Amino acid sequence: MTRQNYQGSWALCSIALSLNLAVLAALPSRAQVSSPLPSPQILARRVTFEPPTNERLNDSAGGASRQAAFCPQDGMAEGASLMPILPETKEGLTVSERPTLFVYVPETKSEQGYFILKDETEDYYYQTQVSIPQEGGIVRLTLAESAPALEIGTTYQWSFVVACELPARADSPRVEGWLQRVEPSANLNNYQGVDSIEAATSYGAEGIWYDAVTTLADLRQSQPQTYNQDWVDFLSSVGLENVANEPILEP
Repeated sequence: MTRQNYQGSWALCSIALSLNLAVLAALPSRAQVSSPLPSPQILARRVTFEPPTNERLNDSAGGASRQAAFCPQDGMAEGASLMPILPETKEGLTVSERPTLFVYVPETKSEQGYFILKDETEDYYYQTQVSIPQEGGIVRLTLAESAPALEIGTTYQWSFVVACELPARADSPRVEGWLQRVEPSANLNNYQGVDSIEAATSYGAEGIWYDAVTTLADLRQSQPQTYNQDWVDFLSSVGLENVANEPILEP
């Protein structure tokens, strides 16, 4: 190719390149025409509770308590009354040796309550006093390290009693629930001792109530701006929307 032909070809290529660049510059950018993708955290987050398919843990679970739901000195409570943070059946599963339970306690002048746990034959019996924060909220009840570990496959009944006066009376406000410890699945073995939204999602999907709600409570406490809505949605899905926005209190 002669020098003159080479220069002519180069000029034509330069013109074509300039035209292509002009066309590309006139096109809207990808960011302008595409909607932003949700973050992986948002895509992965949807903690739901799938009730276990096995039979009820206790035939009397879910029955209405005959005790009053408030102390006489507090008057009729406005809004939600004393209630366990449990599904409507008032029962749930756990994979923990010493699980955490939650109870909503309305604002009260009472300063003390009792947490009681026993099995069906009362061969296992644990009781401890609990200081009640008077402002009202969801109280965390964790089985102490000194308490015997729960046995796999055994059904336990737990109670929380508000001592309106001391000593507590038989008709003191009381709520009850049932729990059973089960073997964790291979998947859940990966999440024991881990506080993550993935752990909460896995517990909820496998019907492990107590561990799902405890994990979400820990996440809500440590990062409220990130995980408060997950907590609210989870409780609301089982009919606890009236107390879902209440603070979590340490006794």
